Amino acid sequence: MDAIEFSDELYRRALVSAGSPERLLRFRRMVAEGRPVVYGAIGGSITEGAAASSPGSRYVSCIAHAIQNRTACRLVNAGVGATDTRFGAMRCREDLLRHRPDLITIEYAVNDVNNPDRDFSFEALVRQCMGSAPDALIVVIFTLREDGVSMQEIQLPVCRHYDLAMISYHDAIWPELSGGNLAWSAVSPDNIHPNDVGHRLIADLVTRLLFGQPVEAVPLKAPLDPRCAEYEGGRVVRAEEFEVDSVRGWEIADSVRGYRRWTASEPGAELSFTFSGPTLLIGYRKYAGEFGRVSVSVDGGEETVLEGFFEMPPGGTWRGGHIALEKILHAAGDGPHQVTVKLLPDRHPESAGHRFDIEYLLKG
Repeated sequence: MDAIEFSDELYRRALVSAGSPERLLRFRRMVAEGRPVVYGAIGGSITEGAAASSPGSRYVSCIAHAIQNRTACRLVNAGVGATDTRFGAMRCREDLLRHRPDLITIEYAVNDVNNPDRDFSFEALVRQCMGSAPDALIVVIFTLREDGVSMQEIQLPVCRHYDLAMISYHDAIWPELSGGNLAWSAVSPDNIHPNDVGHRLIADLVTRLLFGQPVEAVPLKAPLDPRCAEYEGGRVVRAEEFEVDSVRGWEIADSVRGYRRWTASEPGAELSFTFSGPTLLIGYRKYAGEFGRVSVSVDGGEETVLEGFFEMPPGGTWRGGHIALEKILHAAGDGPHQVTVKLLPDRHPESAGHRFDIEYLLKG
């Protein structure tokens, strides 16, 4: 089958849970009374709209349009490609929650596949959404890759613990895909991102939930995993916010998405800065180009080497350019701590240079 259409059976499979009825009733009451709605979406490249033919074809835009047919709606799309819930948990207040959303969708079932902290960074994101927007309706969307891989089973316990609404795009279409009744190319041009048909289907599933059965609200529960505190109270520290103690050979330059970065290219360049807090992750760019290595030490302790060169998989064409995260301090005292970053003279054998970019810090 080269096409798929929305049906009651697809929705039955997709509806993992309608969540707590009070939140949905409150949202539906807002819409019925004609009050304006702020819809905020956070996630990866699927949420950002990758593979959609136009901004209006993204699933978030389709959901917003469905709400606009009933009342005024402002869309805040906080999707960022090639990022996981570690970044999402620490940027959600600035990028999403400060807009005071009435509806929030969370989509990280594909992006968290390689996140070593996914068990608790996802929960930290959920807790912040619930704590900062206690009246908002939160819908978690479970997406999938072509091979069926999805973090749905990892995220389910957290969603059930907080009684969140859950829509599984995975459960809706995987039986058709695995049974040979539907070609993956009907819903995606690559191995991950939905095309317009896939985006439309996700939107239709969520829209059916929004204007379907009710649920009831519950207070914010204690965390399932106490480690989520590492991300729940943290924030993104931008390059210009570093508390620099000394710098040699590093400079601040423009980056992407409104961020700036610390960059260096000459071995021996050194950057020292101070921060307070028990947890620190460094976000640095990896690319199959003229990128080198740095050593990082905290409070004069053991050095950790970060590799900026991205090794392309055999037969692959993607050269990287994404931001990798490395946890360099975990469950320590609040400090202050001093971090020293040194650009090393050695490099990957396939690299022709030593450039290294520090994009931001994630500070717990």
